[in-house]
Amino acid sequence: MVGANEMRTNMVIPTPILELIRFRVAQTHKYRAVLGAEMYNLDKAIEVGLIDETIEPEKLDDRVIEKAKELSEMGHPSYTMTKELFIKDTHEAIEDYLSKLDPDTEALKRF
Repeated sequence: MVGANEMRTNMVIPTPILELIRFRVAQTHKYRAVLGAEMYNLDKAIEVGLIDETIEPEKLDDRVIEKAKELSEMGHPSYTMTKELFIKDTHEAIEDYLSKLDPDTEALKRF
């Protein structure tokens, strides 16, 4: 099962995770995923946007190579520029949060 179960364990979901959920999870599931702490089986987690895909462990290396080849065929720097524009708001929100952390929590910046 996959999900943001922090609400079930009386925890606040960290801002970087909330920002990623805002960016990735289907609008119809955001409330349920965050405040409802709904847990999803793997197929449903893909459907709602929590994860991209699943793979059998023995096929992982081949899939990684396949995905790397797919990404390497995309036009650079246009891919990089488009990606930066696409995730800009989410990235800035996470960076803003991390920049305000207490120095004692500096290790979290490596998240």
